[in-house]
Amino acid sequence: MKKIIIILVILAILGGGGYYYYQNVYLPAQKPTLEVEKNSAQISKYYIYGTHLNLEGEIKKINANFEDLDLVMWNAKTGKLKKFEINYKKNVNNVNFNISDEINNGIYLDNIAKGNYRLYLRFKYEESKKDSDKKETTYKYYPLDNTTTYDETTYYTTSKQNKKITISQNKTTMTVKIKDNTDDVYDVVLDPSCGGVDKGATGNGVYESDITLEMANKVKEKLESKDVKVKLTRTEDSLYDSDYFDEYNDGGRAVISHEVKAKYLFSFQASSSTNPTINGFSINTAANINYDFSAKLVENIVTKTNLKTTTSTSHRVDYGIYTHNFTESEIAENMAYYDERGYKPYNVTTDSNYLYMIRESGGIMTGAYVDDSNPEQVGVNKYYNSNVGAEAYIIDLGYLTNQTDFNAITQNQDAYAEAIANTIIEELKY
Repeated sequence: MKKIIIILVILAILGGGGYYYYQNVYLPAQKPTLEVEKNSAQISKYYIYGTHLNLEGEIKKINANFEDLDLVMWNAKTGKLKKFEINYKKNVNNVNFNISDEINNGIYLDNIAKGNYRLYLRFKYEESKKDSDKKETTYKYYPLDNTTTYDETTYYTTSKQNKKITISQNKTTMTVKIKDNTDDVYDVVLDPSCGGVDKGATGNGVYESDITLEMANKVKEKLESKDVKVKLTRTEDSLYDSDYFDEYNDGGRAVISHEVKAKYLFSFQASSSTNPTINGFSINTAANINYDFSAKLVENIVTKTNLKTTTSTSHRVDYGIYTHNFTESEIAENMAYYDERGYKPYNVTTDSNYLYMIRESGGIMTGAYVDDSNPEQVGVNKYYNSNVGAEAYIIDLGYLTNQTDFNAITQNQDAYAEAIANTIIEELKY
């Protein structure tokens, strides 16, 4: 009996030792390795606007005699690298860099495969070989040190890809973890402006609040036919005529896109004028963006409806496209408005978009500022300081007081909605 016990103990020891060797010696030896430098790049800002990740920072005390620089995602399990081009500027021994100068450009996150990745800067050097005219290419990898206040950031891809992405920092560098998503999130938020007490503009016996809801429902129907997941900020039954449409508090127009983790927000509005000849539609956007999508949206609306864009030149950046950030004089007016009412001032800057639906849905990328300074009077956007925001557009459908615009908005509504929906579908890659 004692012999059997001794044999079992020996086998247990051998088994335990074998397991320890397998887990701590054999398996680590099979994992891919990457030789990483000790010096780190300092990340001063990173964010996700729409579907793209952007980051910026600086690396000091670096050999600036390099041929090229890019950002890589390294899969520690497979050893594979995914490379992304970045912008950079050499300053003697320092290098400043970012992924893009446009907030809606950068690393497109939705088509990256599931897995755990580590982020590195990769410097490419060309060095001459001894006794040879040929040059040898070498790479040096530098970790990223997140110095921002955003310790962890979560992004949800479109429902077509249905992935959940978490960006954080480990002991050595920033990491990106991508897995299947099980949370209930949306792709697009559609906002029919006005509603409740606010009927908005009026013309030819029609209210803006009714027209925008009709258009939003039409666009929603067409998007959902392609399996785009859509959330409305209001429905036919969500507001009584005596209700006010909250803007910033939980469930408010400007924060719903944050709550449902949408990638895009489209707000519909309509205009009116005492002059019935004034006409035209327009697209309002955030600043510092790539305008390709906006231009395509304008082109498709014109093609489908034969409408013209508005002739206003104030804040126009392109045909039918407008971007309006606060000016210094507008900031002063804004502060005076709050001061007259005894409100605490907000941190309004020239980086703040003038239109609150664009500004407050975009977090730090669009200069959101409605914090908890005046909760009773204004409300609180608890996402104002978010580094994840919806790419937002306000579509002014045209003038209800102009017969041509009115006909397009009411009688040619299907074509109008199709032009908008098809452009969104193409952008989302559905």
